Amino acid sequence: MKKLAVVIALLVLWGCQKASPIHDTEPLADPLTLESTTVTGEVQMVAGAFFLTRNAQGLEVLDAKDQIYVVREKTGNEVPVRVNEKTKLDLNGRVSTGDKIEAAVSEEGYAIAIKPAQ
Repeated sequence: MKKLAVVIALLVLWGCQKASPIHDTEPLADPLTLESTTVTGEVQMVAGAFFLTRNAQGLEVLDAKDQIYVVREKTGNEVPVRVNEKTKLDLNGRVSTGDKIEAAVSEEGYAIAIKPAQ
């Protein structure tokens, strides 16, 4: 009986380690310390999540959290640019499809900074 309990405990611990979502949602290192490349082009797609929140007046509003921009470069390549809370956005409002942007992107694909394209 004790052996069965030990086996079950080990399986539970092993399962908790495998189910950790941290590696799927965050970069392994701070993007500001990594080498970056510049991606310039037109935003083809914005993917993210929507949340129902309350504004300062207490009214329910729909809040969007951008997670990925797909940018088509002049060469025709479509590059996914992942956005997180560390991304510096030098834009007025939100990024929309059709916007022309310039993004400094880390080796892992996370945007370090995004600004309007020149």
